[in-house]
Amino acid sequence: MQFKTYLDEKSFSQSDVPKDFYVVFDLEEMVDELKTGKVKGLKGISSSSEIEFAFLGVARDAMLQMDSESLLKQNKITRIMYDNPHYLVSNNMWGLRRLYNARQKV
Repeated sequence: MQFKTYLDEKSFSQSDVPKDFYVVFDLEEMVDELKTGKVKGLKGISSSSEIEFAFLGVARDAMLQMDSESLLKQNKITRIMYDNPHYLVSNNMWGLRRLYNARQKV
C-alpha cells in the first residue's frame, strides 16, 4: 500500500451530514452579506447547535441555522476530523493549520 493512501482522507460521507449546520458571527460585520444571501470568506461552521453555548453572547452576537442539504449543494465543504491524525496532517497539514488559524508560509 502506498504512503499517499494514508494521507488522503475523506472528511465526511453522506451518513455524517447533519440535518442543519450552524454558524455564529458578529451581526454588524455580516449584515450586508446576509442581505444578499451570500457570505464570503466564512471559515467555520458547526454541525452542533452547542456552538451557541460556546460563542453566542461571549465572542459573537448572532447565530444562523442553515439546511445542510442546501448548503452542501452550493458550497465546497470539508469537515475537520479532530480525532483522525491522518486527516490532520494530510494536504500539507491543512487540518492542523485550520485548527490553529495559521497561514501557510510560501
